Amino acid sequence: MATINMKNKNQKNGETSKPEKFDRVVGITSAFLTAFFFNFLSCCARYVFTKNPTVQLSGPQLTFIRGFVQLIMIGVVMAFTKTFPFQNPNDLLPLFLSGCIKATASIFCFTALKGVSVGTVCIIESTTPAVAFLFGFVFLKEKCSMLNGILGLLTFVGIVIVMVPNIIFPVKTNYIKGYTSSVERYLLGAASAFAGVLLRCTFKTVSRILMMKTMDYKLFVLYPSIAMLVLSPLTMLIQQDYLITTELPLSSWLILIVIGISGFLGNLFSVIALKHEHVSIVAFVASTEILFAYCYDLWLAHEAPNPYSWIGIITVVLCSTLVMLNRIFDFENKIDCCKRNSKIHKDAKSVENT
Repeated sequence: MATINMKNKNQKNGETSKPEKFDRVVGITSAFLTAFFFNFLSCCARYVFTKNPTVQLSGPQLTFIRGFVQLIMIGVVMAFTKTFPFQNPNDLLPLFLSGCIKATASIFCFTALKGVSVGTVCIIESTTPAVAFLFGFVFLKEKCSMLNGILGLLTFVGIVIVMVPNIIFPVKTNYIKGYTSSVERYLLGAASAFAGVLLRCTFKTVSRILMMKTMDYKLFVLYPSIAMLVLSPLTMLIQQDYLITTELPLSSWLILIVIGISGFLGNLFSVIALKHEHVSIVAFVASTEILFAYCYDLWLAHEAPNPYSWIGIITVVLCSTLVMLNRIFDFENKIDCCKRNSKIHKDAKSVENT
């Protein structure tokens, strides 16, 4: 009873309860780590593509290697924690289907990285908060505060500021020697990246729904890894492709293993974030990855963003940071409580004067 009274007192004062604040901190921190590891994965993939221009690398090939490494790592974690692959046989189908959604998103992401820069892919992926908010509102009944809604709109404006100049003036890409990307090539990469956004948001929503049914979060790393090993060979068969074995140097193979490790850590922190936070908030925080992406493009790929892109980048990062701070410290609720208390105080004074 005392706990309930304390919680009610905190709510009246505009303060978030300690357990709820802890959940939000864990969720937001995990989402930020998700952004870091997924962006590092993208940078490594882009690096492999640019350093091996004569090798016919493809998205399904990288997805297969990523899935293989992830499966080994999550298998070790599950064996150590004694986690069973499923709690109910009826859960197998939804878990595998959610894994297929994530695996398909990975194929689209790697395909996009072959055609456009990491920064461009991340900018398109920054549309994730808008899509995630829509999915969360429709399927999970998640609400969005007015401040977060305004910041989400500004984030979308920042994305448009970056994307429009890149479509009109496509930048040079060095993944093929002497090749300058055409508008068609850019749009193909952009379409693949946006398809990945839709699929990832679908996966996040489905995962959140299934985790509400007390499913272990590690299962949402296991089944996408299995799905990657199943769907990638099928996609390669349809494309008449094959798995690269001897054409790549040892250094590139080591980077491919790093891609698998980064994918595992990114997936792990992603599902931990979804366990503690709303889908839309996780997506907002993840949009900060564009800062890492353009730093990579500038440092290694020598693809500097234009002045318009910098305006968009600053807008997206600033809005995402404000969303994080507002979520943790609950500024809106505190301001509303101060206004209510001020109104009550004024009303009390007016009563005394009369």
